[in-house]
Amino acid sequence: MEKDSVFTERFWKILANIWTFLSMAFFTVDFLTYGKYDSLAGAIGASYIVILGLYVGTKEFDRWKGNHFSRYMGEYFVIFWTVLLIGFIAAIILSANSYRLPSEIITIYISVLGIFAITQKSKSWHKKERQR
Repeated sequence: MEKDSVFTERFWKILANIWTFLSMAFFTVDFLTYGKYDSLAGAIGASYIVILGLYVGTKEFDRWKGNHFSRYMGEYFVIFWTVLLIGFIAAIILSANSYRLPSEIITIYISVLGIFAITQKSKSWHKKERQR
């Protein structure tokens, strides 16, 4: 993949960031409206995970090819989703179960954690390879 291609790491990074915040906003609205938009949750969640996966895949490919220099950390994705999930759980507890947790958010959270774990392992392997 050429660096002047439209599908560079930077493109996927921007798209992943946009989708992160749009997905979080959607799930917040869906949560606060008691699941009014549940019919869209699966499609939005799947789209988000695919875009995040494409970004991470591009980033890791570039890392191994020696073209990745970003200091952007995936910890932020984990932190954002963790805070949102904890907020939802707190709201459920404080409202005496009048809200319900969208099942798709658990799938997204587990996927984000998995993607993060894979990138951390790849980063560690790459660092060991460079030290040889």
